[in-house]
Amino acid sequence: MLSKKSAEFNAIGDSITIMTKGIGWMISNVTVISVDTLFFYNFNGINFLSGNYVIKQNCFDVEHRDSHTLFIKVDANPYSVKRIIDVGLQSGDFGAEVTVTQKTK
Repeated sequence: MLSKKSAEFNAIGDSITIMTKGIGWMISNVTVISVDTLFFYNFNGINFLSGNYVIKQNCFDVEHRDSHTLFIKVDANPYSVKRIIDVGLQSGDFGAEVTVTQKTK
C-alpha cells in the first residue's frame, strides 16, 4: 500500500516522497508522456538488491531510498503540453503505479 498514488507538480519542477507499507518492492519501469512517449525499463547498472538506488534520466530522478521510501523528482517542464510520469512498482506478483502530472510551462 502506498501513502499516495498520484501527485500534481508545478511547471518549474517539484518532488515528492511516498511511503510504502510493504517491503521487498522495486521500481519496475518509468513512462514519460509529453511531446513524445518514452519508456524506461531494464535499468542497466542498477543493483536492485542494494536497498538504495537512483534511476536518473533526462527529466527525472526516481529513488528507492529504503524499504519504505520512494522519492520522485521532476525537472522543469519546457513544453506547452502537460507531462505525465508513471512509476511502476513491483513486489512479487503485486504491482502498483504512482502517477505524477506536471503542469505546462
